[in-house]
Amino acid sequence: MINTHLSNVLLYTCTLQELNAGIVPTTLLPHSHPFCHLLLSHLQTLTSMGKYDSVIDALIAVSIGDAKWRSKSSPKRIVTCRGAIRKLLIERTPKFAMVEQNISNGYGFHRCTKVHENFIFVTKEYIDMLCGAKNDSYKQLAIEALLKATVNHELAHWLFTQRVGPFHPDYLDALSHSPTQSREALMKLSPQLLSENMAKYTPKDLRAVWEDDEGEAGNYVEVHSQGGIISFDHDMGIGNIQTDAKVQYILTRPYLLKFREGYSIRFVPPKGVPQCPTQASPQRPKAGTFFPHVDTCYHPTPQSFQPVVGLGIAGINPSSMCAWRRNGELISFCQSLGCYPHIISARKMTDEILSHKKEESKFVVEKMDQ
Repeated sequence: MINTHLSNVLLYTCTLQELNAGIVPTTLLPHSHPFCHLLLSHLQTLTSMGKYDSVIDALIAVSIGDAKWRSKSSPKRIVTCRGAIRKLLIERTPKFAMVEQNISNGYGFHRCTKVHENFIFVTKEYIDMLCGAKNDSYKQLAIEALLKATVNHELAHWLFTQRVGPFHPDYLDALSHSPTQSREALMKLSPQLLSENMAKYTPKDLRAVWEDDEGEAGNYVEVHSQGGIISFDHDMGIGNIQTDAKVQYILTRPYLLKFREGYSIRFVPPKGVPQCPTQASPQRPKAGTFFPHVDTCYHPTPQSFQPVVGLGIAGINPSSMCAWRRNGELISFCQSLGCYPHIISARKMTDEILSHKKEESKFVVEKMDQ
């Protein structure tokens, strides 16, 4: 049963330059826009019981900061938590904006900042691809799946912001420089401010199964709801799903048709298909999921082809992209401003400086005691 309580979605348009200047999008697009239709249909299905329970369960994990919440919950609590998240999505639906930016910046992003905390941004070019694709063509189906997966991904970041609040402006300002300058700027901030912002990073458990460092809420939701991270390859004109650090598969039409129908289908790597060597194991499917398809997606991408990770930035080695993604909620903010020309972690830098400040404080106290 589709939830009809969600009857409206706001879609704006803006440029990356406007966002970087701290401007809130105000140019509203008509409800007849094709992406508005897709958003409304997707969110109505998401806020209805049944088809998208796996997405909702992953979003609950993000909202409460506990990847194991479901295994520790009674059936009654699971139903209650699902209802609470769906109610939140209906009553406080985020605003959406299609942003004019280079597609190398990815499919979409959410900024954990006070001025933009209620927005989810999607790259305009992918929306244009959706509008320009032939009806019922493979490309249209693949772009639809990509945009739905992007919305789920960014809803995770939006929900986490609702839980912990946005990063402090002084902290963000300190990070909007080169690594060396950022380190110097962070050193000038108080230990309390650094600690408060450290608490706003995604817990380590909320990440894709093959990521072994920091949390990434969007990747967690994609992997735990659909079995992998969906991307789109421009050169080949195909949709892909990444199931491991070095493994991805081409999405076939039968799978994409089920995706269009509103099912959160958990991708199961087909048996007997050669895969690229990897150290991690693909996420195992949960029992009782919809359409435990075995052969709807059966073509592996060539081993010579570097799989795309996270937001699907073309031409970047998986290990490099993973390192970029490990910056969590801050990466889209920092990357869009051209920060961090070297692959470093804002969280790690902050943690190192905070530890250094604590050691300094401890040394001063010990000195005074003497």
